[in-house]
Amino acid sequence: MRRTKIEQQNEYLLIQQRRFRVAADVVTDAWMAFPEVHAVAVIGSVAKALWKEIPRFSDFRRERIEVWHECRDLDLAIWIESQQRLREIHREANRALSKAFASGADTSVVPHQLDIFMFDPANDAYLGRLCSFNHNRVQQGDRRVRAARRPFGAGSACDALSARRRAVAVRT
Repeated sequence: MRRTKIEQQNEYLLIQQRRFRVAADVVTDAWMAFPEVHAVAVIGSVAKALWKEIPRFSDFRRERIEVWHECRDLDLAIWIESQQRLREIHREANRALSKAFASGADTSVVPHQLDIFMFDPANDAYLGRLCSFNHNRVQQGDRRVRAARRPFGAGSACDALSARRRAVAVRT
């Protein structure tokens, strides 16, 4: 495999991570307009320095060539006091992403690439995930929370809770 192809792939993966980070800023700004939102943090691979790995792409995998990790979605932790307006909060994220893309911001993240983990600001209890697909939502009064079969991995929970200290935005 040619070195230029490897370099192009690495550059693409770095750009992809940057676009997810721009999207995180856009969504965070939109959510901070809601008084029930206490903090928002980026978690997962978008929040970390990328690492080299043998990817899922067949050309690179076959030859065991390491490239930067591929960020496939944007994991956001949100500390939210009330779940009464989850639909509006989710729609505002969608609108903000669409508006950012239309205005020429360097992001092409679509709403189904958002993975939103909700936490209680009083005790950091995991509340569930906000899901963008209607068939995965569970009705709970006015709330729409994805049914959690199990809490997400312990490493992710630790990442989310420690991320609160260095959150993108915190309401004071």
